[in-house]
Amino acid sequence: MPSGILAGICLLAATFFGYLTYDLGEQYAPGLIVFLLLAVLCYVYGPQINWWWWTRQPPDLPKSLHPPLERTPFYQRLTGDGKRLFRKRVFLFNQAQRWMPQAMEKVTEDVKTAISTGAVQVNFHRLNFLFPDYENIIVYAHPFPSPQYPNHLHASEVFDDEYGNGLIFSVEHVMRSFIEPQHYYNVAIHEYARLLINTSETSFPTVSDDIWPSLEAISGFSHEKLLHYIGLDSLDSLQVSITLYLVFTERFKMVLPQLGADLEQIFTPK
Repeated sequence: MPSGILAGICLLAATFFGYLTYDLGEQYAPGLIVFLLLAVLCYVYGPQINWWWWTRQPPDLPKSLHPPLERTPFYQRLTGDGKRLFRKRVFLFNQAQRWMPQAMEKVTEDVKTAISTGAVQVNFHRLNFLFPDYENIIVYAHPFPSPQYPNHLHASEVFDDEYGNGLIFSVEHVMRSFIEPQHYYNVAIHEYARLLINTSETSFPTVSDDIWPSLEAISGFSHEKLLHYIGLDSLDSLQVSITLYLVFTERFKMVLPQLGADLEQIFTPK
């Protein structure tokens, strides 16, 4: 990481000045002290230093994470330059989040990439593609109950409470849709679509509840199947429409041409 490299350079310089102090005299001691302090500052402010550098020189995703990303329909539709930008934004989004595993040891990089990929698809049309007020991401290995839905084992949610805002995901559901996007509903896109609706000033089209047969024709996912899959009693038809538009874009435009055109106006990168 950039802060680690910078800290290493400072420690090498401190070692050099330490040698000079020991060998030639105390007049070199200020250099030792300065570079030791700089090394400590690099450690303390490491996240800020890393973010400052990455936003100016964003690295690509590790190549080991490219294959599952290449299965993403949204990514497949991008040009070469668009794909590079997408991968860099996935990296940056990943780094900007506070990942919190529950009932598991850690959140692995493939899971972080899958969730970040969903978020970047939702916000790829915007220059500011982060959700800075929702950086807490809690990850379970399986469906979970929560204070908001204590009687439901569900796959995902957005939460707002006195302890902070964020999202909760089931790894099982996140990875299914990341690996097989045509066969499983994408709960990461689903929840970030909810955030976009709630937090942006975008004017979204009105979507009525009689749209569910058309959404099933687009994706193969019936209303009842989606309720069972996510584990809640109700779903927002606009939120589901956005999710399916981003995954099944061409089929969506064929079945729902007017709504597809309205969403295209919103989600086409400016």
